[in-house]
Amino acid sequence: MKYYLLLSMSLILGGVHGRESMEYEEATAPLTPQKVSHRNTIVLGNGQFHDMWVSIGRPKSGYRSEDNFRKLLPAYKGIDKLHNDLFYFDQIKLFEGESKESFWSYVNSPTSKGGLSQRPSMKDSKKKWPQILEEFKSNPPEKLFTEGRFSEMSAAEKYDFLLGPQSFLFTREVEYSDSVFRTYGAIAYWAGICHGTAPASFLFPEPKNGVVVKGHDGRSIPFSTNDIKRLSAHAWAENNYDIAFIGGRCRSDELGSREPDCLDTNPATLHLALLNYIGLHGKTLIMDNAYDSDVWNRPIMGFSYKYVHPKTKVRSRLLKHALVKRSDYPDDPHKWNRRIGTHYIVEVHMKVKLLFGDEGDQGSGAKGYDIHYKYDLEIDQKGRIVGGEWITQYHPDFLWMVYEGSSPETSEDLSINENLWSGKTPLSSNVRRLGQQAAKKGNVLEHIVRSLLELSK
Repeated sequence: MKYYLLLSMSLILGGVHGRESMEYEEATAPLTPQKVSHRNTIVLGNGQFHDMWVSIGRPKSGYRSEDNFRKLLPAYKGIDKLHNDLFYFDQIKLFEGESKESFWSYVNSPTSKGGLSQRPSMKDSKKKWPQILEEFKSNPPEKLFTEGRFSEMSAAEKYDFLLGPQSFLFTREVEYSDSVFRTYGAIAYWAGICHGTAPASFLFPEPKNGVVVKGHDGRSIPFSTNDIKRLSAHAWAENNYDIAFIGGRCRSDELGSREPDCLDTNPATLHLALLNYIGLHGKTLIMDNAYDSDVWNRPIMGFSYKYVHPKTKVRSRLLKHALVKRSDYPDDPHKWNRRIGTHYIVEVHMKVKLLFGDEGDQGSGAKGYDIHYKYDLEIDQKGRIVGGEWITQYHPDFLWMVYEGSSPETSEDLSINENLWSGKTPLSSNVRRLGQQAAKKGNVLEHIVRSLLELSK
């Protein structure tokens, strides 16, 4: 599930270069680190809405200056060198890699069911938004709270009752879903906060147990592990932090769209990002795994690949058995699109393992699923990867990662000088006041989320 993750304005306004006008050395040129405010990259609820996964055509790939694996480097500490020499990777036999992170399977908060306001009864409900809205109206949070029906309450409702009657997080979440419905007449099945669940699933510890804490009036409020997961994801989705980002946000479902942001991510970018960050260093990347208007942010848990000879289609782990000279490949279907400097071509079959969401209420660990990409790589005489073309219809749209050491703090969090909350007494008046201010903007305090995570251990 997700909202839309976009490029910063500097990338949106950047020029688009034709493939043949770019010097191939650009792929190896160092880039100046550029921080991106995550808050500025989120656009809520816009785009095309449809009920079924659309068929995807295969556009010819581009390889633009912003589509460069090196642009992710600022997010990671301790990496002082990146490689784009395919001969080097072949020499060290780097054919697979795994992230060193500990993942937990997250839960979804679909906009079609009220986002963070989704109640447990709505998980498998087939009701459309108007019916869900009526359910909210007939059973308002105050009624559920007064009657002690905590098991029927959403994470947003419980959070509001931690802060007191002046908190409006639940109301804001419901109003947002309703505004999307009234604007477009429908809510996309995929709309949600996967740009929050993705980083939360490995940058926050997994909640292991449900907790019971004191609300604003001293009454006990139970938070399930799912509640805590949803609040964690919401913090990463809505609060501020820094990211590194490559690629572009495609907004077209047109078969073979030539829109610039639908031409990335180039196979060279994907291949070099996977091998450098995950393969060599065990880091994690987050990826939108399809180029069309849908966005599915998923952490990459690992990868493996094999070479394939472009002409004979024989698979091999050895590059020398799959490499073909461009001059020896007259039937190359992409010969008019090859990048300047291309001397060799090799086909690659890549398997990428992505984290899968789960609705389990207890600590369920990490579950993954595999997706497969086929592409070829363009290599110069020195063995450097300079570009590539997609063979499969399905290919990633963009890649990103949170800056190491970043956290989803709100401006209100910066004014809190208290230890983590014990949950044995109501929140302090200061934290409640700051939490109410943040809630009116749709934010949850990282201070409260981290407190719940600590208690959940």
